[in-house]
Amino acid sequence: MFKEEIGNEFIVIQEGTSEGTQIKYRKDGFWYKKDNRGHEGRAEYLVSKFMEFTTLQENEFISYEEGTINGKSGCRSKNFLDEEEEENIDEKNIVFNGNRLVLDKAKTTDHCRNAE
Repeated sequence: MFKEEIGNEFIVIQEGTSEGTQIKYRKDGFWYKKDNRGHEGRAEYLVSKFMEFTTLQENEFISYEEGTINGKSGCRSKNFLDEEEEENIDEKNIVFNGNRLVLDKAKTTDHCRNAE
């Protein structure tokens, strides 16, 4: 279990209509997700532990660790983006599993929204 204090400069928010949208941070080679409803991080952690017992290879799913982010529950995973996807972050775009996300640098912190 981890305990991490993360400043606002590391925030990436995925905007959407889902009530499950969580505040996301990207820092020091990890993606962090702060719980919005209470136990999303635990669910992601448990599902990733379950996946370890399937026939899937480690590179076919994301492993999560549960912990706290700025005193609130959440989870983290190691950075799952490859080098090309990392370059796209610098260009304000992320493409992962067919979903294109756009970072909006016009706001105080980085915000991430689904692009159409």
